[in-house]
Amino acid sequence: MPVGLAGAAISWCVLPVTQLPERRGRFDGFGAVLLVPGLGALMLAVNQAGTWGIGSPAILASGGAALLLLGLFVWHEARTADPLVSLALFKRPAFGLGNVASLLANAILFALFFLMPFAYQRVFHQDVLAAGLYLTAIPIALAVLAPLSGALSDRMGYRALCTAGMLVAAAGLVLLHTLLASTDASVVMITLALALIGVGQGLFFAPNNNAIMGSAAAAETGEAGGVMNVTRNIGTSLGIAVAAALLSWQLRAGGAAVASTHLAPPAELLSAIRLVVAVLAACALVAALASLVRPSPAEPNTRK
Repeated sequence: MPVGLAGAAISWCVLPVTQLPERRGRFDGFGAVLLVPGLGALMLAVNQAGTWGIGSPAILASGGAALLLLGLFVWHEARTADPLVSLALFKRPAFGLGNVASLLANAILFALFFLMPFAYQRVFHQDVLAAGLYLTAIPIALAVLAPLSGALSDRMGYRALCTAGMLVAAAGLVLLHTLLASTDASVVMITLALALIGVGQGLFFAPNNNAIMGSAAAAETGEAGGVMNVTRNIGTSLGIAVAAALLSWQLRAGGAAVASTHLAPPAELLSAIRLVVAVLAACALVAALASLVRPSPAEPNTRK
């Protein structure tokens, strides 16, 4: 709460006063009625797939409801005069591909936050406090690099930094995958690999956010920011859900034949974690490709 209150006070003092547009559209209430439960059903299906089973009636019902509601939402938004989300934004490659890369980057980040405590505690026998401290390597590296990459993006452009960031993250994930091949691996080296991933994420996030917002017109910044936040949240949920599902599947398929991290032998647990890390490395490469092929906005935030 103190951090939130401090952020609110700083925002009030720092953020510039914006002028309301001459033409104010009506709030798309019907679109909101479709979007909110649609996203809720999608998140429920994604988060509970590993627990309830992909083929369970609850998951099938949630997934079907999400497809129906979100499909109706897209249909409605394409036809209403004042859409909640302008679908025209997604016709711009810088916006669409930027959000795809953001979703993958957030999925990678939070999948690691989910996975690595199991490795530190169950395999390398670290206590809870030590595991938490080791994990701070990622956010510390991200926090140090993000302001620098944001400033550099104004000079170098977005594409190079975003692509380089995801390639560095992919290299860190490959290094982590290699180190996790042995239960005798150095905890320090594993933490350094996490820091390298954090460096890549730090290089990526600020320029990518700038590129997404820069592809939107001045009157669309609210919609663009909302879509960016929703994409980030979906990536977070997908990362944790997919990591949990893959981990559980590999533990069942492996020699341990159990789904619980508490019952699995350390070697089997480490093998399952390595599988998920390999998938995350592939996601980082896809995000790098999306960053590479998208065009950069010529003049951020100057579209009319």
